[in-house]
Formats: sequence, structure tokens, C-alpha cells
Amino acid sequence: EQRRTTKQPEYIALLSQKMDAGLQSWQLRQQEKLQEEERRQKKALKTQRGSTAEPTTKSISSNSCLPSSASLWFSFLLLLLLLLNVCLFLREKA
Repeated sequence: EQRRTTKQPEYIALLSQKMDAGLQSWQLRQQEKLQEEERRQKKALKTQRGSTAEPTTKSISSNSCLPSSASLWFSFLLLLLLLLNVCLFLREKA
């Protein structure tokens, strides 16, 4: 019984570390996607010499909020998962 209770917090800490690593890699991928999209839009702007830059600039700035919004949801879901694991651990302990 003593060994079992010491393994549970280690498991929760390990799970938390894995979730953090997953979140960081996901955020990196989202940032890379955004940068690639911005590069594409800037390249398209250079090729369209006769048009104004305003629509493309607005498009870039509106897209820049997407990763932060999505990462907030992802963080929220990871936090819920961690909370669920803590609740299950406390339930087993009781």
C-alpha cells in the first residue's frame, strides 16, 4: 500500500510533464504554420503590384490571433485532463 501511494504522484508529475511537452510542440507547429502563411501572403502581395496592401495586412493580423486562441483551448483541455487524474488519484486514496 505504501509503495502504491508513492507511485501515483510520480505518475501525475510525469503526465503533467508530457502534457507540457505536447503543448509546447503543438504551439511551435502552430507558430510555424502562421509564419508560413504570413510569408505566402507577403509573397502574394509583392506579385500583385497594382493592388493595395490593406486587405492582405488585415488578413495577416486577424490570423495572428488564431494560434493563441487555439492554444488557450488546448491548455484548458490539458488542465481538465490533469484535474481529472488528480481527482481519480484522490478517489483511489480515500
